[in-house]
Amino acid sequence: VFVKQETLENPVLGTKWSDNNNFSFTDSYDGYNSCVISLEFTTSSKCHLSWIDEYYDGGFGDGEEYTIIEEGDYSYTAAGNSITISASHSNNPDSIEVTLSSDGSKLVFENNPYSEMVKGQALTKIK
Repeated sequence: VFVKQETLENPVLGTKWSDNNNFSFTDSYDGYNSCVISLEFTTSSKCHLSWIDEYYDGGFGDGEEYTIIEEGDYSYTAAGNSITISASHSNNPDSIEVTLSSDGSKLVFENNPYSEMVKGQALTKIK
């Protein structure tokens, strides 16, 4: 018996995502960066995001933490599997573009916000 078919207009609403401390990259100054990213889509137009990098300068092993995206609530738009978050870094606007994987388990970065080299890396769904 066919009851009803619905198309989800916003497939990320109510979901939470993390990088599970798996994001890392070497920047143009040969510094090694390890990210801590937390993202939750709380309403149909707002998400809660924080993004901190642990930066290592490539020789001395001393880590320095710095904020890429200040923790806060940001607006976003979802069109199909493409999501664009309007965030900010040091009060400067920053756009983050991600794509939801076909199985709904990953958000893949389509751009490099604030010059962080994360394009192609993905957040994992944790809720």
